[in-house]
Amino acid sequence: IGHGKFSKVYKGRKKFTIRFVAVKSFEKSRREKVLTEAEILSKLSHPNVLGFVNMYETRNHLWAIFEYCAGGDLLRLLKQDGSLPENQVRIFGGDICAGLLHVHSRGIVYADLKPANILFDENETLKLCDFGQAQRVEAIERALAEGRQPPRKGSPQYMAPELFLEGGIHSFASDLWSLGCVLFELLTGAPPFSSVSHQQLQHLVLSAEPPPAKASLDFEDLKAQLLRKSPVERVVWPDLRLHSWWGSLSPGDSRDAASHFHSRYR
Repeated sequence: IGHGKFSKVYKGRKKFTIRFVAVKSFEKSRREKVLTEAEILSKLSHPNVLGFVNMYETRNHLWAIFEYCAGGDLLRLLKQDGSLPENQVRIFGGDICAGLLHVHSRGIVYADLKPANILFDENETLKLCDFGQAQRVEAIERALAEGRQPPRKGSPQYMAPELFLEGGIHSFASDLWSLGCVLFELLTGAPPFSSVSHQQLQHLVLSAEPPPAKASLDFEDLKAQLLRKSPVERVVWPDLRLHSWWGSLSPGDSRDAASHFHSRYR
């Protein structure tokens, strides 16, 4: 049902049941990354995060079993529909925020939030998937304490400005920049910064103001707070959840919002 550079995804069924699952095969060269992703996913349990079932190893491959989402991903949806009405973006944004808040509350930086990594099921529930780039806060802090540069890979169109600079690191703040890019793209059909040239894209992310989304004033205000160039000036979770654009929605679980990680690590 899908494939990547180092993996293939199959639709499977749990024996003696009618429960369908997604079975992902990886090349053995990806062993360390796959094990890290499995460890991270095993610590997450939330309706807006793709469920991890199990993993096993055969002679030539690693296999990971996940919850099956029949709807596909948001990138495919955008290719079909172009863009979405603001009310629908608000609903989808609530799901994305709830999942991301849960991830952060467990001390994990997602590091690769983009439409292609957001699946939806037959009930229109959105689920974050593909935690191959995710990093534990503890691992980031340990690397910095030892004078090592933590990984800063990602998808350039959704990467925060600090990640293009020497010494930049993934953080909760850089994830919230990516959230701003995703909400903007859902509403307009394209990310706020885009170029065929990596050098030009880097210049735009570092220096240019995001274009207007031609949406409500509340959305424009939220977009501006999410896409502030400086990570220390970017909106934080308590203010994000209470922003007027959500109306009465206030996305995310209050127990996740109360996590000490939010005040400890940006």
